[in-house]
Amino acid sequence: MRRRTGTLRLNRRGRIAKLGEVGCLLSSLTLRWDDPFLKEPATAVAPVRLLAIVVAEDVPEIQDLVVTRLEQAGHVVTRAANGREVVEIVRERPFDLVVTDIVMPGGNGMDAIFAVNRLPPTTRILAISGGGKNLPAEGCLRVAKGLGADALLLLPFGREQFIEAVSRAATRLP
Repeated sequence: MRRRTGTLRLNRRGRIAKLGEVGCLLSSLTLRWDDPFLKEPATAVAPVRLLAIVVAEDVPEIQDLVVTRLEQAGHVVTRAANGREVVEIVRERPFDLVVTDIVMPGGNGMDAIFAVNRLPPTTRILAISGGGKNLPAEGCLRVAKGLGADALLLLPFGREQFIEAVSRAATRLP
């Protein structure tokens, strides 16, 4: 079999915009794209296993950023506005990973972590935090770890840091 290489261009939503010759013997596909929304060119590695992920974030801009990065990596993403919605969604059907902010109105990430960890142990948790009004980010993440979060990430974070944190949480999957 002959190994071929080429290019694959993606649009802002991570969809294929232009296809050249693409390698057929690669175990992981490395993609490069320019993302005007994020204003930083980057490289992402398509995951070996695509994940079903719930993202809980109350700040729409941060939620859009996180969802975009996950979809560009090939994952299937469901959005939630707060921790209460996460618990409802995860009870309805199984998910591989929950990415949750800690401080949110209407049900915080700590409540979501506690509730998700009481469900069958197939869902992993990545806790993200930039802190709250009266609690620094490091404190939020310490509490999240104590409640059972599988991986932690301090806001603000870069694309590579985020993808690595998702991978750390996903490596704990059965």
